[in-house]
Amino acid sequence: MSQSQSRKIISTKTLGLKGAIKELDGYIIPYPGEFKGLQQDQFKISLEAIANYVYSKVQYPEDMTCFFETFERTELTEPEDPQENATRTQIAIWEAEVKEHVRRKAIRKSNEATGFVTLYSQCSRVTKDKLHELEDWKVIYSKKDLAMLFNHLQVMSYDPHYNKHPIISAIEARARLFSCRQGDK
Repeated sequence: MSQSQSRKIISTKTLGLKGAIKELDGYIIPYPGEFKGLQQDQFKISLEAIANYVYSKVQYPEDMTCFFETFERTELTEPEDPQENATRTQIAIWEAEVKEHVRRKAIRKSNEATGFVTLYSQCSRVTKDKLHELEDWKVIYSKKDLAMLFNHLQVMSYDPHYNKHPIISAIEARARLFSCRQGDK
């Protein structure tokens, strides 16, 4: 049994972690501190499993590695225009390359939406609630922007600002509320 498989069994059996996709049970994106007993690298472990799942479900999975490895979108390289003195054969080849580029770009957009929905569906309820609180969430969700979703999840998982205990956050928010003052009268 591999190390990642044993981690999955520990996570699933001891904590009962389940996402929306049955094949990915045990691999969720929890909010930091949400579940006691999770490995520190739960985000990384889950992301790897989600990536492998998405790769198995999309066309041209190699176009998706940029999202899962660097958390950034890379653009597909457009075919270069033919030279002015190009033959009809060269122009026909170029036209076919352009059609393939446009088709692949459309497939990639569909793949990105698949990756977005898969990743989002594997977020815990608290993580989803935190995502909904983001100012740009409606835009991210409407565009199914996988790169931005990755960026926000990565910040939530590793930024100490987000890793505060919820009770401490509530106390700090209440203190800010009661210490709020209006300008001089």
